Amino acid sequence: MRSFSDTDCRSFLTSQQLHVIFQAEPDFWMAMTLNLVHPSDTAGPRVGENDRTRNETIQEEVYCSILEKAYKMFKILNGPLSLAEYPDTKPLKQKLQSFFADYLQKTPFGKLDVLQCFDALSWLPMNRKVFLSVQNVVNSISVNFREVRYSLMLYWDQVVWNDIDLPEALSMAHYITKFLYPDLMEKDIQAIHSSLPAQQFAQGHLGRFFFGPKNLQDSEEVVPPTFAYLTDPESGLAVRYRLVVYSAASIAVCLFLDEASSAASESTKYYRNLDAYLGPAVAAIAPDLAEQYSKQHNPQWSYDSPNVRYIFLNESNLSKKQTLADRNQTVQVELLKALVDIKEDVTNRFDDTEIYEKVLHDCWIYGKRNFQHSLFAVVTQRNADLVLTEEEIRKLCSKEFPSSNDAYL
Repeated sequence: MRSFSDTDCRSFLTSQQLHVIFQAEPDFWMAMTLNLVHPSDTAGPRVGENDRTRNETIQEEVYCSILEKAYKMFKILNGPLSLAEYPDTKPLKQKLQSFFADYLQKTPFGKLDVLQCFDALSWLPMNRKVFLSVQNVVNSISVNFREVRYSLMLYWDQVVWNDIDLPEALSMAHYITKFLYPDLMEKDIQAIHSSLPAQQFAQGHLGRFFFGPKNLQDSEEVVPPTFAYLTDPESGLAVRYRLVVYSAASIAVCLFLDEASSAASESTKYYRNLDAYLGPAVAAIAPDLAEQYSKQHNPQWSYDSPNVRYIFLNESNLSKKQTLADRNQTVQVELLKALVDIKEDVTNRFDDTEIYEKVLHDCWIYGKRNFQHSLFAVVTQRNADLVLTEEEIRKLCSKEFPSSNDAYL
């Protein structure tokens, strides 16, 4: 056996399969195998198709991201893959089987796209008044429920408040939006984009608990605990917390409780008190958050060039801003795939790297990384050349990122 490279092997591609490898922890490896040829496809390759042309449509980076994301979600819900916790491998195998059987069933592999590689948090922009209202709610929860150590709040798929580690917030946000809200309720998202008044989203207080009691009035019901594991900032070890997720008026409130308080928080009375407090508090800030969300998705508030679609990543706070997944205008799959290749080239180089590439007729791909800030864009304009493409990128930066334009981009 010999090594072909000094770098780690993340994946390898054969004529019929893609193998993805990820070292999750020391002494623990994860592998995923994808069949590129369906077992029922006995007719052989299509006209003009061979192993090379078929495999060129597979982007290994996408599936590497999927496998890494699966591990991170397992870790935050089940803890690290530590032999110290599992001296016998049988309990670990059972836990892995239970998690991944559900995870694979709920993951729509047929709908996954190259945007999986640009994984980051989407923060909801808020003015000072709305932010202080949210902060007041979070602080009041901590004062009235002392066992709450950390909290995470989402409005739909965008982060409103967070005080846990950013990579763990990313995993938890993904868990809430993609698994607790299985389909993310397409029709409800469309309702937000419509002209319905923001107050409609906060009528009444119809909150619900995930993992909570089936009936809040049943005092005899004992709620089995659900746990989450967060990294302690001082020791670097995973600490187990009781997980409570409450949803009302398009807002998800994720609370992490001290494990020592688990006995008290397993009673229906505790959830009833929590619901009585969270319901009115969440309903009070829902109209303002709905208004901020609507402004962000209103075309007149976004970059108005139909020829430029972009995604901006800030590695310092794991945030992103993008128009690639705009519902009104789509980007060709070939361009998105080229964008992933540009991202890989930019990431593997030193800082202050800038790349322009013409991929199709009148289509340009742009990528730049500097000071933990990355910008990737697709420019589709008739008869566009390098000079015109550079001008479009400059306009984009000056309008969308005026404060960071000179320093970073």
